[in-house]
Amino acid sequence: MRLEEPMPNVDTQFGDTETIMFISKAMFNDMVKNQAFTMNKVKFSVKPSDKPFELGGKPLDTFHASTANGKMEMWIINSPDFPVICKFIGNPGGIDFELKNVKE
Repeated sequence: MRLEEPMPNVDTQFGDTETIMFISKAMFNDMVKNQAFTMNKVKFSVKPSDKPFELGGKPLDTFHASTANGKMEMWIINSPDFPVICKFIGNPGGIDFELKNVKE
């Protein structure tokens, strides 16, 4: 996963193994099967969430994953075809983000 901030008005090229705001299908499958996955050598475990992730005031079906020390957290849409990271807290790249809306 590329974790640096994109530059305005510049096209950013991604390598075949790089993603942004998505996890790979292999990571998604690990998350579902093992309730855990590894991203950039960091292990995340699926944890119950007290409050579901909401978009536009409506709860989304997401997985809540965090590191063992709780310093990094992600909410990922429960969709093997579209595993978007909706929210990331504690991003080691320094860029935390949260999906606020979707335009149709």
